[in-house]
Amino acid sequence: MRTIRVFLASPGDVAAERAIILKVLDKLNYDPLLKDQARLEPVAWDHLGTRTPMVATKTPQQAIIDGMTLPSECDLVVVIFWSRMGTPLDVDTHGTKPDGTPYLSGTEWEYLDALAAAEACGAPQVVVYRRTEKVLLDPDAADFDERHHQYNLVKAFFAAFRTPAGAFKRGFNEYPTPDQFETDFEHDLRFLINELLKRPAAPRPAAPPALAHWPGSPFPGLRAFTPADAPIFFGRSREVAALVKRVLSHRFVAVVGASGSGKSSLVGAGLIPRLETLEDSQTWLLPGWRSASESGEWTGLRFTPGELGDNPFLALAARLAPLMGDTPREVAATLAADPSQIASLCEQAAHSRRRAEVLLFIDQFEELFTVVGGSYRGAFVDLLRAAHASSAARVVVTMRSDFYHRCVDYPPLAALLEEGSFPLSVPTDTLLEMITRPAERAGLTFDEGLPGRILKDTGDEPGALALMAYTLDELYHACQTSRALTHAAYDDLGGVEKAIGTRAEKTFAGLKIAGPDAVLQRVFHELVEVDERGTATRRRTALASLMSDPACAELVTAFTEARLLVTDERGSEATVEVAHEALFRSWGKLAEWIQRMQDDLRLMRQFERDARDWQQRERPAGLQPKHEQLIYFEAALRHLNIERDQLDPLLRAYTEPEQERLLREVNDLPSTADRHGRRRDIGDRLSVIGDPRSGVGLDANGLPQIDWLPVTPGGDIKIGGKRFTVKPFYIAKYLVTYAQYQAFVKAEDGFENPAWWEGMPKEYRRQELKEQLILSLNNPRDNVSWYQAVAYTRWLSARPPLAPAILRIWLLSARTTPRLNTCTFSRKWR
Repeated sequence: MRTIRVFLASPGDVAAERAIILKVLDKLNYDPLLKDQARLEPVAWDHLGTRTPMVATKTPQQAIIDGMTLPSECDLVVVIFWSRMGTPLDVDTHGTKPDGTPYLSGTEWEYLDALAAAEACGAPQVVVYRRTEKVLLDPDAADFDERHHQYNLVKAFFAAFRTPAGAFKRGFNEYPTPDQFETDFEHDLRFLINELLKRPAAPRPAAPPALAHWPGSPFPGLRAFTPADAPIFFGRSREVAALVKRVLSHRFVAVVGASGSGKSSLVGAGLIPRLETLEDSQTWLLPGWRSASESGEWTGLRFTPGELGDNPFLALAARLAPLMGDTPREVAATLAADPSQIASLCEQAAHSRRRAEVLLFIDQFEELFTVVGGSYRGAFVDLLRAAHASSAARVVVTMRSDFYHRCVDYPPLAALLEEGSFPLSVPTDTLLEMITRPAERAGLTFDEGLPGRILKDTGDEPGALALMAYTLDELYHACQTSRALTHAAYDDLGGVEKAIGTRAEKTFAGLKIAGPDAVLQRVFHELVEVDERGTATRRRTALASLMSDPACAELVTAFTEARLLVTDERGSEATVEVAHEALFRSWGKLAEWIQRMQDDLRLMRQFERDARDWQQRERPAGLQPKHEQLIYFEAALRHLNIERDQLDPLLRAYTEPEQERLLREVNDLPSTADRHGRRRDIGDRLSVIGDPRSGVGLDANGLPQIDWLPVTPGGDIKIGGKRFTVKPFYIAKYLVTYAQYQAFVKAEDGFENPAWWEGMPKEYRRQELKEQLILSLNNPRDNVSWYQAVAYTRWLSARPPLAPAILRIWLLSARTTPRLNTCTFSRKWR
């Protein structure tokens, strides 16, 4: 195997191209057509393998010369220029060029060193590139003269490639932008490698080390790529270059695309690593983007608005606070009270790391509308506007395109999006690269024709990219023992279209729990958010709330092991969420349930948001929902198979039945002048919504339900000089209500039955029943005569036998004053 050493020579303004060269070299090392023939070894002062420290006793160029292989000793030298020639070299230390003039820069010294060797002995190959993108110079900038001078030196350098007559003496390659350079350079490098392989190999002291493969799966599954995944992130070069350019020119950029289009991955594994390679990367604050944890998780200043509940300021503060030595709650309180403080806080954070700017990456920005409390939204938009106006911060957000319309409700946010939107579509022409390149990096092979088959099955529908990534990850786990990805394993998965659904169904079928469908509803009603358009999105919830139920815990554990759910145990409270929203579409059982329950899910979320708002307002009674609203809430609970005692304590308190609240108020009313008026109002309201008190309504059979109070022990009483013996009896707790008397009026054997009127004067038998004066079901029946009351007691006496008892009936007529009368049950026991 040949080792081909590739030297990189350039000034600092083409750091993006240097990063691209290193990426392409690494990529081709795993190319099946080259990996067994040649090993490409980069030689660059900023490369980890050959990085040279700058020491105080040497000039930078001396350190490079002494610490690295010289350009003339390499096989290929790549020289790149754009707007700068670089720092001039000291004549006393480095001498002059053959024509006696000083070297314009270290890059020119490296180019001439390689060129002299190539002209003398045919090696190394020297290839020169020039970026033709327009150079923008600000005439008011303090360094304008220096930048202008540098640009003129570059023009003079390339002018020497031609004769005075304009003919070319030497060749060089032009390209417009870094993304085009990647395409051109890879093509050129393949050609140059083939040319070098035709030449005899120069003797080497040792064989190249074994090629290190990517550990584990090179496919992300349902998770997003992170900065640590940059070596296996392929197929987005054009979008990455465009996004970098947009971020450098705008302080607010929103990456907008359909669910599953790769928004988070583009920022995580594309934008962030590229920003780290820029010449002025020291001006960016990117702490902790790469985590040392085996899980590959990364934090830095990435957060989602709802990751710590409905307060987005707390989520942001959890990232900012450690940089300033404050507590997250202190920072969150500061920002919530005055969102414009984000500017000064970012300045403090940047200063603590000796940086000039902070990059805030807000992932899953749609949570601003699905999770964040309504009282926080406007203030958080004000924070974004303040960050945009600050010189210490830049903001990048990712947002699903189906939530774009929600931003119009907030004019400042709409203005930011109008200026900084970055639309992202599902890739089509680079999907094959996304399939094959990561596999090469991990040392995997495909059965003949399998990549093309996967490509065809993926299609270009929204969410297809996530389905493909999950299928490839499942394919890796099915075939990892052989390192060969096969057609048979792909068929077992059900292809791209069915892979997630197949895995979910198998996992669900393997659960050993009673009532699995009810458990599924219990878990996923916490994990699904549905908007007014019926669009399902994932929802993060507290892990403890699900793990407290053994059956739910088993489902969550099984689906987490299947990589369909993900848990996050960072912070004070562990959370769980769906790995990707593709699960909502691809698992038929879940998709059907979401479709059927979407109205109930949407209603539940609205009540949860209202409950949080109620809590923030210190729980005023007037803001709790009325009975008419709670009817729909209770129906949703039934449909979702949720018991009230399973609800979050706050939601349970907020949705307390109105009857219970009113009855508690009646019992707690103070002795004030308006007490009786309030009791009357509560009674009227209970009459409308249903009075749950025993003794004022009807039983399950439609008969008056009377609460009897014992009158004991009885005894003798004296009335008008006569003594009477009273035996123990019962008396009704409440006056007979309108609802209870109406049961007598409407009963087939009730008011119209002559039996109840026997022995009464003829003119009082079934006399006309007057209208109720106060028409409420739980008000005492008024406007009845003595005989109508007696008929009622006779009818009620004929119901199931009762002990001797007295009903209390409020009698009111035009000729009498209101009075309380008693009618005694006369029926004997049988």
